[in-house]
Amino acid sequence: MKLLKNHFKILSITCVFLSILGLILFTKAIINFNHKSALPIYHMDADHSTFSSATDLQNSSDLIVIGTVMSQKTTINNTAATDSMGNPIPALPHTDYSIHIEHSLKGGFGSNNGNIIISLTGGTTQQGVFVLDNGTLLVKSDSISPKLTIKIMSASIDFRKSPLSDRAHFTGKFILPKDVSFSCGDEVIFALNEPLVSDTLIRKNFKHEGSVCRYTHQGNDKKPIETLILDLKKQTFDLKLRKDSSINSISNPITFLLQLGVSQGSQQITMQKHFDDWSFRSN
Repeated sequence: MKLLKNHFKILSITCVFLSILGLILFTKAIINFNHKSALPIYHMDADHSTFSSATDLQNSSDLIVIGTVMSQKTTINNTAATDSMGNPIPALPHTDYSIHIEHSLKGGFGSNNGNIIISLTGGTTQQGVFVLDNGTLLVKSDSISPKLTIKIMSASIDFRKSPLSDRAHFTGKFILPKDVSFSCGDEVIFALNEPLVSDTLIRKNFKHEGSVCRYTHQGNDKKPIETLILDLKKQTFDLKLRKDSSINSISNPITFLLQLGVSQGSQQITMQKHFDDWSFRSN
């Protein structure tokens, strides 16, 4: 099983999670001591898969989620080991992290009420602190999805007499997190006051025009997005909902959610009401 780390130190988690059964070597048995606890610190190297891009990692992963670490428990394995010099060292521990899935990007929600367990080599025991070099360390309440920064520049919703005539338009800017890429082939998720209005777009939905990813609704399905234009160079988005997209039940303020590939961001805005129209404009 392969896993990304969103609210994610995702990229490293996947590689480390895959490496649990791989070859683990100690470069040195005791590197230094933890000044607070005076426990020895054991540094470990692991032989695991690596990926040249976030897209490669995404394509090779069975499960990609956004979630929060709820708890953790460290267990000591029964088998002892030796370092690279042949010196005996304590049995290796591993730490189980309980993750509550808030949103699944790929692979479902798990079978335990939306919770999954991630097991990572290492942890703190009475024998010492075991650190997997270049590994990911999670703590309670840590979020596992890379943060997408978004800023809505303008928004409008027209409420007409018929719910099937409702329409909305949003424009804004986005900033991808460092070392995370996005292309027109990556999945896009959009939602208003999730799950009231939501839509998911995949590779085949987009046309690539230079630095612009463009989606235009086709067919008779009830997907709410009429058009979506992502300018990757200018880092802007322009989204229009179809006039038959029913948003008459939406409440104010509005939470706008946008996910580009593995990065998700949201912004809550309070719209100004004027008869049957709502509007918002950033300062």
